[in-house]
Amino acid sequence: MIAAARPSQPHPDPSTQLRVLLALRAGARRDLAMQVLRAVGYVVLVAGDVIEALRRLEDGAAHLVVVEASLPGRGLRLVRATRWARVPVRFLLAGEDDVSDQPVRFELGHAFPYLPAPWEPLDLAQRVTQLAEESPETR
Repeated sequence: MIAAARPSQPHPDPSTQLRVLLALRAGARRDLAMQVLRAVGYVVLVAGDVIEALRRLEDGAAHLVVVEASLPGRGLRLVRATRWARVPVRFLLAGEDDVSDQPVRFELGHAFPYLPAPWEPLDLAQRVTQLAEESPETR
């Protein structure tokens, strides 16, 4: 079982920590999101494009992926590739200020968990924790 980290656990067992892959464009928002998620107690990995994200997922590096549709290399390609390959990972689609998000939310007939734009890193941390608590196993 993969558990959401709790601030009261000063040294959680890394093998049971939720591993989150931030497949977001580089910048201040991604950096702050990484810091906030780590402060909450998650293991955080980053990928600046789809190719890097796919490599990390092939290694089983993450339980949950936060992805923007406009991630370089086309973020939707990441969602499609992992679903077709049946990679056991959950997705949280992060809305973007400059992109229409409606088609992204229903990729391949599945309504993905969604964080609408504009979002702040604390909003992201709360949503990741909520997803971890709703379903500790990956999908």
